[in-house]
Amino acid sequence: MKNIIQQINSLLAEISSWFLVVMMFLIIADFVSRGLYHPIQGVSGLAVFVLIMVVYLGIPYCEKLGNHVKVSAITRFLPQKIRQLTLSSVYLLMFLFLIFVVFSVGRNFIHAYQSREAIGGAVNLVTWPVKLSIFIGCLFYCLQVLINGINELKK
Repeated sequence: MKNIIQQINSLLAEISSWFLVVMMFLIIADFVSRGLYHPIQGVSGLAVFVLIMVVYLGIPYCEKLGNHVKVSAITRFLPQKIRQLTLSSVYLLMFLFLIFVVFSVGRNFIHAYQSREAIGGAVNLVTWPVKLSIFIGCLFYCLQVLINGINELKK
């Protein structure tokens, strides 16, 4: 199960990187079209949506590698047992917090999908695909935190 989740996290990071390329093309298209005095409607809003997808789909892989911001200035000076107890407690608290986040984001996604929620403007952009990516990212982030917490307990 651990390997499947980590492979999915790698796949989500790959998708995130492709969305980053899409976002760059959207920003370039917006910049060029505005320079030619014929802006493409909705492109900047779509670029923001893609940015959100890039961030949330990349978070689980970042947790997998441990390349996220963390405060180790205090824990590295602690004795080994206290450090492990502290890190295990942090992982437990993170996991419990993320369960609530996943539940909340999941409810928000379902509501957005059922109500056809959209951001108004020259072009209406539906929000459920972005909220789905946030839900998927948070879900696999939560699972990766669980895996890392279990690995920390095994040390």
